[in-house]
Amino acid sequence: MTIEDDLKVDLLDLATDAAAQPTLYHNWAIKYAEAHSKKVRIREKIRVDKIRIKQEFDDRRSGLEVTVRDNWADYSTERISDAKITATVTTLADFKEAQEAYLAALEELNQEIAEATREDLIMEAARDAMQQRQESIRTAAKLYLGGYFSETPINPILKEAKEAQNKDTQQKIKVALKKRM
Repeated sequence: MTIEDDLKVDLLDLATDAAAQPTLYHNWAIKYAEAHSKKVRIREKIRVDKIRIKQEFDDRRSGLEVTVRDNWADYSTERISDAKITATVTTLADFKEAQEAYLAALEELNQEIAEATREDLIMEAARDAMQQRQESIRTAAKLYLGGYFSETPINPILKEAKEAQNKDTQQKIKVALKKRM
């Protein structure tokens, strides 16, 4: 069932809705707990994955720095320095490719946590909505007890039976009154 279906309150059958409420709340609370647990697991996995992909990027960059240092004459005629090596490495296609791969991997990880967070928040809202449903049932019951719905038939069949009984009673009263006269 969907949350929309489970949130519906039947004003003509509050007893059934009230009886089902604890089970519905429990089911949605479990779904929320699962979504929250999944988000926490993903967040922890992503922390490790970010370290791993950062290490891979750093290893690739270091390898490029070593290559540039070993073959400095192929890149420049200036005197070698760490700053010049770093500047040269950042212009290399291999470095740009590694950097793009690193950023794409980070983006993918961030998207994964965003989706888990979204699901977590939706399930939290569903659980909270089920709490509000309980309050709606209470409010409707109080309104019934207070007579708020007294002019509203609880059941159309009962309304018809009541009207038929009223007509029958009115007819009997008319007959009884005519006999007295």
